[in-house]
Amino acid sequence: MPQLSVDDYLHSPVGVEFDRRYATAWSACEVDHITTVIESRWARTHVTVTGDPGADPIVLLPGAGATSAAWARAMGCLTRTGHRVIAPDLPGDPGLSVRYASLAALPDLYAWLDDLLTQMEADSAGIVGHSYGAMVATGYVLTHPDRNAKLILLEPNSVFAPISVRAAIRAAPLLARPSARRLRAFYEWESRGAAFDPGWIQLVEYAADSFPARRPLVPRRLDVTRLNALGRSVSVLLAENSRYHDAGKVRTRILNALPDADVTTIGASHHMLPLQPAAKVNNAILAALGG
Repeated sequence: MPQLSVDDYLHSPVGVEFDRRYATAWSACEVDHITTVIESRWARTHVTVTGDPGADPIVLLPGAGATSAAWARAMGCLTRTGHRVIAPDLPGDPGLSVRYASLAALPDLYAWLDDLLTQMEADSAGIVGHSYGAMVATGYVLTHPDRNAKLILLEPNSVFAPISVRAAIRAAPLLARPSARRLRAFYEWESRGAAFDPGWIQLVEYAADSFPARRPLVPRRLDVTRLNALGRSVSVLLAENSRYHDAGKVRTRILNALPDADVTTIGASHHMLPLQPAAKVNNAILAALGG
């Protein structure tokens, strides 16, 4: 059976249920938020926004499969401390954005993000990325040195070090054929059985079973040492209990490549972030922003 387009999916009974779960996951946001749609040649991007339009902007990029709702518990804290917070769904990934055929290679992905920042009047935004979102954020900053952006990376996946062989083997069945059962099994292994935010985990499990996602564009061979010459402020938050890598070894790699980077480690697993532990994650982001 041919795969549904995202538009057809979202208008189907299955897609209506996805939308309901999406709204439930976003109900964890503690402040009023609006949604908008940004059209470009690369995508129709669904964006959730909080805060004063004139406040300092922050763009939040989620991990693969997580949707922008992974940031629901960060929006309130960041908004109340004087920021305008912008959380897009990544085109092609589960969420309400629609990826067009012209978004076909990494330069297109970075051009999409650059256009989004321009249209959202967030040219000098701090860019926060988790996991895959951290890869996208890093690649974007490296290819757009004119953007004066702070870079804040949460559990950056394959930016400073590859994921562990053990994690790659465990993730292989999920990547080969996504399903709620396989996603739950991998996430529970990686988090050592920790309980996830219920609204969010029910959304991503449902997406794994039903959403017509496309294979993500994966940045490779990121030369992070170039960030030194660009003078970019880089902060990294590592999860002490992550099974994607050894946090201590990754910290050493980061500081060898970027001696001025700020590296913080908190007690969490890779997939618990950024929803849990919300207070520690939010405080680390605020510290990186200088607030």
